[in-house]
Amino acid sequence: MTIWPSWEFLLRCAIAAAIAYVVYRVILYQMTDFEIRLHNGVVAFRGRVPLAQRSALVEFLVHDLGPDRTVTIRGVRRGKRQRLWFRGQLSDGEKQRIRNFLAMTF
Repeated sequence: MTIWPSWEFLLRCAIAAAIAYVVYRVILYQMTDFEIRLHNGVVAFRGRVPLAQRSALVEFLVHDLGPDRTVTIRGVRRGKRQRLWFRGQLSDGEKQRIRNFLAMTF
C-alpha cells in the first residue's frame, strides 16, 4: 500500500467533481428566469427579458456602470417581486440602483 493516492482514485474524484459542477450549473440556471451580462461594453441577454426594455437596459448598464466592467445579473420573477443575484465588482449602491431600474422597467 502506497501513501500517495492512486491515479484511479484521483480520476474518480475528478469525474465526481465535474458531475457535481454540471449538476450545480443546471440547477442554478433552471432557477433563474433571466440573465443579463455586461462584458467589455457588450450587454448579452438570456431568458425572459422583454424586447422593448433591452435598449433601455443596455443604455443604463453601459452608461452608469461603465463599459470596462464585467457584471452578471441573474433574476427570478414571482408575480411583482424580483429576486436578483449579482456577480462582479458592484458596490451596494450600484446593486440598489440596478434593482430600482429593473423594478421600474420590468
